[in-house]
Amino acid sequence: MLCCKTGHALKKWVLSYIYPKEPFVYQSSYGDITIYGSISLDESIRKYKICNDNLIDNDIQDILHSNVEAPWLWIGASSIFGIVDMTSSLNQFLVRGNHITSEILSKCYPYHWNWKYLDPVTLKEVDFPEDGITIDATRVEGLTEESQEVETSG
Repeated sequence: MLCCKTGHALKKWVLSYIYPKEPFVYQSSYGDITIYGSISLDESIRKYKICNDNLIDNDIQDILHSNVEAPWLWIGASSIFGIVDMTSSLNQFLVRGNHITSEILSKCYPYHWNWKYLDPVTLKEVDFPEDGITIDATRVEGLTEESQEVETSG
């Protein structure tokens, strides 16, 4: 037992010199859309910032700490296997200021189409809007007209 603990501690010490101590940040491009990704050290948190103009603010490390509510309860798409739940996949794009459009969804997930989501206010399944949804900390822009009416009256 002691040998196992010693070996594990030694392995952890050696690996600490190989791997970085800060979150990993990288960039990928899909035509005119640039996505900056940030992954935590233990790879448990992945967040992506979408930029249309190749300019990024200096707070790229802070996107891991972006805590906003999802504009949907469920989001899914059609695929060759039927309707697929994409909620956990798109939670990585829930960063303040991201504008998620149908174009971005089709470029990031090329084998998925006919996107739909469950509106959190009306609890109805609606088609993903063509002009997209902007993620904001206090309010989500791009909600359906019906859900905006419910929000203002309630």
